[in-house]
Amino acid sequence: MSSSSSVQTELSHTAASQEEEDVFDDAVSMIQSVRASWAPQVDERERASAEHRHRERLVAYQKRQSMRIEAERELLERHLRLGHEDARREAARKAELLAAEMAREQQELMRLLEHEVQRAQQRRAEQQAREAQATRDAQAQAEAEERRRHDEARRRDEDERQRREARDRRAQQEHARIEEQLRRQRQEAARRADEAARQERRAREEAARRAREEQEALRASMRHKSMDEILQARVTAYEARLGTHPTRSPIEERARQRAQREADDEDRAARVHARRHEARRQDDDDDDASVAETERSAVSRASDASQLTAVMSQLHIVSRQQPPAVKGILSRHSAALTAQPALRFHETRAPSSELRGVPHPDLAWLTYLIQHRLPQPLEHAPARTPRQALGAWIRQSMASVATFETAEPSAGFAALGTARADAPQAVASFLALWEHAPVVHRILASLDLRDVRVLYDVARPLRYMIARPDVHERLLCRFLGPAGYVPWPDLDDPLPLTLLDCEAFHMYMYTEMELPVASHAYLTDMHRLDRRIPRLARSTARAYSRVLARIRLQPQGVPDVPASWTIRGPDGTPHDVGMSSPFVPGYVSTFRAWVPCTDDDDDDDDAWGAEIRRMERELFLAGMWRFLQRGDVVVNATNAHRFLFHGDAFAPLDTRFDAAGHLPPFINALLFPTTYYDWILPPTDTPTLFLDVLPWRADIVSSLHLTRDHVEVVRPHGPVYRVAKWLYRAAFTINVPPESIAASGFIESAHDAHASWNGRIVLETEGTTEHVCELLRRLVSPADAPDLLSLLLDSVVQGTNHAVGLPPPPPADTLPTYPWRLDRRRSQPGCHWITPVA
Repeated sequence: MSSSSSVQTELSHTAASQEEEDVFDDAVSMIQSVRASWAPQVDERERASAEHRHRERLVAYQKRQSMRIEAERELLERHLRLGHEDARREAARKAELLAAEMAREQQELMRLLEHEVQRAQQRRAEQQAREAQATRDAQAQAEAEERRRHDEARRRDEDERQRREARDRRAQQEHARIEEQLRRQRQEAARRADEAARQERRAREEAARRAREEQEALRASMRHKSMDEILQARVTAYEARLGTHPTRSPIEERARQRAQREADDEDRAARVHARRHEARRQDDDDDDASVAETERSAVSRASDASQLTAVMSQLHIVSRQQPPAVKGILSRHSAALTAQPALRFHETRAPSSELRGVPHPDLAWLTYLIQHRLPQPLEHAPARTPRQALGAWIRQSMASVATFETAEPSAGFAALGTARADAPQAVASFLALWEHAPVVHRILASLDLRDVRVLYDVARPLRYMIARPDVHERLLCRFLGPAGYVPWPDLDDPLPLTLLDCEAFHMYMYTEMELPVASHAYLTDMHRLDRRIPRLARSTARAYSRVLARIRLQPQGVPDVPASWTIRGPDGTPHDVGMSSPFVPGYVSTFRAWVPCTDDDDDDDDAWGAEIRRMERELFLAGMWRFLQRGDVVVNATNAHRFLFHGDAFAPLDTRFDAAGHLPPFINALLFPTTYYDWILPPTDTPTLFLDVLPWRADIVSSLHLTRDHVEVVRPHGPVYRVAKWLYRAAFTINVPPESIAASGFIESAHDAHASWNGRIVLETEGTTEHVCELLRRLVSPADAPDLLSLLLDSVVQGTNHAVGLPPPPPADTLPTYPWRLDRRRSQPGCHWITPVA
């Protein structure tokens, strides 16, 4: 209300001021009109100024009017705004009062409504409880009625079911009785038919069995007859050779004797060198001269009288002594030997100091076997006098598991027998054993190799019996069967083995790890080393090579043999050594030779000459030089040097393109399996191989093209990078029939490649003219035209190589081989990647 009164007051003041201004204006206008009427003659200038002032007054008046109107409008707006605000506040106050009243009424209504709802719910709950109780009562009555009706219906159904089951049971019993009668009738008929068919089939089977047995018996008789004929021929030949020495050609015999003398001279030279070296270290010229003189006197061949004197000095007579018991599995029968009056010559047990030497601390097996497993060999000579027995030297052998006769050509002998002339002869026991060969077979089947060798050395009749071809083959099949040995199918075995070879082959596994140590001792302290150790080492290596060559020569191939087998220790103790077969089809044959060599052994420019000549001599002495084939490998057991045979002699691994060694140029790797030489080559992802790809030059030239590809570049001491390079690539396919693979797996392929190379061969080189020219040079033979290489290079550069006509390649025997590098990381079965090596 105060705001409206103030607005009215302001409006009244504004209206009074406006009336005063109107009165003033009217007075001014009246004065001006009077002046105008009084001075009509005022000049024009005054009139103009008057008009100007009049216009200014009019403008000022208009301004005042507009200001007054604006003030009135603002007052009116303010008044309206104040009125609106008062009305809004009043309306809001009334609305708040009305809302509070309505809220109170609503709350009251809600309270009343909730009370009514609660009362209604309570009444409804009571009504539902009464209805539920009534429903339960009615349901209980209905269930009781339903149970009563269901029990009645179940009793009726049970009675009906029992009556129906009784009817069905009677019907089933009747049906079963009828079916049983029918089944019995069918069974009887089927039994009669089966009995007839069985009798007929039994008759046919009996006839077929008789025919098969007759055929088997016929085949067995023919086979046994053939084997008997072969064995009889062998026995006849063996009997014809009894008492005689095996004959060789004079040239071969002289060569063998010369090779043996060279080996003996090397041993003597090694002893002299060791003694002189020790003498130089001691700076004792007198001792050096005496050692040389002693050596010269020791190596000179003595006369028969001097030999007899040396032998007699080592013998002494032993009377009325129990013969030495047999060791091994036969030791339980030694008590049966009865002591009889005997006069026998017995050799001194300890060998001479010159032969024995000083035990080497690193040769445990060799020293133990020589010192403890060398029983004195005995030769039965009952009808000879002691004087006559002095000229009978004991038999020498190459190697022996039990006696090691191979390692020691004994300086003396031992003879066992009686001096009485009426002593029983050995012929009777020999004939008795000869006539009871099956008994001997059963006895030998229960003995191990050591016991067989002891039994072999007991007496000459036993030795004759074991040396029979049929008994000998059974023993070899038993002891060398796990290595792949099978009997030769006909009479002429090109490389017959003996029990001595079998013994030395077994002993190679025990002495293999000590052979390098024995070589070092041989080269440094030969004059202190037991002289039997070098002989044993050479014998075991020769026997290993002989067994390997014999198994490889078998026309039946190599049977299924275990991956490894175990042999017992020579002393009977459980020193088991696992050993695999020396020959594995598909891999190169690695022969062994024990050849100690030093850096200054060779006296010419060839660094390997002396070692190669000595290894060839060892293989010749082993009797297997004529069985070598191109590509065979011999390993020096002293330093693991490997040499390959190229048909005439051995050559070392080539080192021109790989310092670790690779195959020489005369080995075309395509003619052998892909893994043939993995045993002797150093492990590498990029081996260098010499290949002959000229038979496929048409496919290579037509497929040669330039391409851009991402290849991996390996830094010597850094990561692997993948870079984009331009490369020349070509490919050809090898498809050799699988039947071209040799049954034994060691001969060269008769085709241009081995079947294991079947698949795609990819050739890759750098994308430059020089590298592709080097690749094309491998596709030109010496018999081609001189301008063929330039023609091929121009066609490849111009992109017309797919249409170039090439002459047929010359025979494969005249084709050269070139070095290639096989990338095994990118290769896989059926696809091989090779790169030319410049």
